[in-house]
Amino acid sequence: MEKWTPGPLTGVEQFLELEATDVKFVLEVDLNEGKVTEDGAGELGRILRYWAGNLRRYPLRPGDGSAVHDSDYREVGQWSVVATTGG
Repeated sequence: MEKWTPGPLTGVEQFLELEATDVKFVLEVDLNEGKVTEDGAGELGRILRYWAGNLRRYPLRPGDGSAVHDSDYREVGQWSVVATTGG
């Protein structure tokens, strides 16, 4: 017999789990690395457009995140969802 494991949390369960916690979305891009040094505005725009379309694939709970790559596929940063306490 297979062991039961819970499925993904529903929106209500996520809210209850985080009831006393503030949550922030953090995007960090190193402006001194990769293609960003050549065309900062263009590369940042491309990164933002890519992740704006891709974020729907994540539940956006604390601990979620991914590396961010420039157009040469070099890692230049990361995004994450973090829990904070107060303000």
